[in-house]
Amino acid sequence: MIRTLRTATIGAALFFASGTGIAPTLDVDYAALAAAMLEAPLPVDNQDFDCLALNIYHEARSEPAIGRLAVAAVTMNRVQSGDYPNSICAVVHQGGEKHNQCQFSWWCDGRDDTPTDTRAWKLAQQTARRSLLGLAADPTNGATHYHATYVHPGWAKAFEQTTRIGRHRFYRDKSDEPLQLASLSFITLN
Repeated sequence: MIRTLRTATIGAALFFASGTGIAPTLDVDYAALAAAMLEAPLPVDNQDFDCLALNIYHEARSEPAIGRLAVAAVTMNRVQSGDYPNSICAVVHQGGEKHNQCQFSWWCDGRDDTPTDTRAWKLAQQTARRSLLGLAADPTNGATHYHATYVHPGWAKAFEQTTRIGRHRFYRDKSDEPLQLASLSFITLN
C-alpha cells in the first residue's frame, strides 16, 4: 500500500506534464511534511493562534485528534460564516466573560485559563496550526455549534445535527450549506 498525497494543482500539473495520460502519484515523506508544517508561517497573528489553541485545549483536550480538529473547525466556521465576528479571538471571546453568556464555557467560567497539561497544550497548538494551514478537513460538515453529549440545550432543536464526535454533538443552521474549508487530500492507494 502506498500512502500518497495529491493536491488538485500538483496532481493536474504532473498529469499534463507527464504526457502519458496517467496521473502519477507522489510518495510523501510525512516526517518532512510535519517538520515543514511546524515551520510554515501562519495566516493569522500570534494572538489569534493562541485563542484557537486555547479553545481547542479547553474544549477538547481529552478528545482524540478528530475531536480537537472538530473544535477548531467550528471556531473557523464561525469566523468564515459572516454571522459571527470575523477574527478567531473575537469568536472565542464572543459574549464576554459573564458566566453563561459566552459561547465557549471555559472563557467565562472564572477559572485561570493558563494551560497546565503540557502534552495537551502541545497537541492543541499542533491542531490549531494544522487547521490554520488548511491541512485538515472539517470533520463536522460545516458545524458552527456543539455541545457535550451529557447536556441537552434548548437551542439545539433550532439546528441540524451534522455529526457526533467523541463526547460532542455538532450542529449547523438548518438553512446553511456546509462550508468548505481548504484542505489537502490524503489518499491511500493499493
